[in-house]
Amino acid sequence: MHSGHQTRGAGRGVPPRRGAMEGSAWEAACRARGLVEVREIGRGSFGTATLVRAAGGDHFAMKVVSMDRMSTLQRAEAEEEAKLLASLTHPFIVRFVDSFSEDGHLAIVMEFAEGGNLHDRVLAHRAAKRPIDEVQIVRWFAQAALGLEHLHCRRILHRDLKSQNILVTGRGDVRIADFGIARVLDTASVEGDYTEELKENTTLGSPGYLSPEIYNDTLYSFASDVWALGCIVYQLAALRMPFEARSLPALALKVTRCRVPALPERCSKELQRLNQEMLSHDRARRPRA
Repeated sequence: MHSGHQTRGAGRGVPPRRGAMEGSAWEAACRARGLVEVREIGRGSFGTATLVRAAGGDHFAMKVVSMDRMSTLQRAEAEEEAKLLASLTHPFIVRFVDSFSEDGHLAIVMEFAEGGNLHDRVLAHRAAKRPIDEVQIVRWFAQAALGLEHLHCRRILHRDLKSQNILVTGRGDVRIADFGIARVLDTASVEGDYTEELKENTTLGSPGYLSPEIYNDTLYSFASDVWALGCIVYQLAALRMPFEARSLPALALKVTRCRVPALPERCSKELQRLNQEMLSHDRARRPRA
């Protein structure tokens, strides 16, 4: 099964049939904000991603989702993504610019990462049969880990970390993006206790990056985000996913029962050890972000 396939919650709504900025009310709302469409940069079940130019000449990415085709839960998830992103300020998390609703659509305007994403880098290096330099891997990992630490310190589970959601800027730095199924855990109670994990009735996220406890118990925690980051590190080093299968049941079986494969021999012992710790089947043994 391809690791990019997603289960419920990873894609929300149906792509708008028209251009992202077409339609009188919608076009007027964009013009009022000084936004001019440059080109479409992505399309998926969530809607469209469009490169827009602001009045000052800066370029931003605008994610547009069709709210009128969504369920009540899907609308809430889309609105929560905008609120959550607006609350985050960190050098390695994509920067929120604006959000607005008009004509049955929700738009989230954010920083544009002109360098694509880490999945693009993996595909390019695999096609060229050229490994990614370990120094670069460690740099990207360190930046993503700092961004993830910021989320976890704010008691936020990302729940859909994958190489497609780690964007790359023109300077080569990374940004964690796509908070569509992120969840803020319960805050501290009077007694000082707080929720460290979240039990769901439905599996959320991208299959290739889900941890064993998600497949076994649909249990999400900070440790499951760390597992996903470990999968990304493995993907960067090996140019493939640590677990691959032709079906979701077969993939779940591999993730929950098979030993984690070692990184290529060219990788340092330190990176080998770190990746094994991040992909430990015992979530208590995984390092914290």
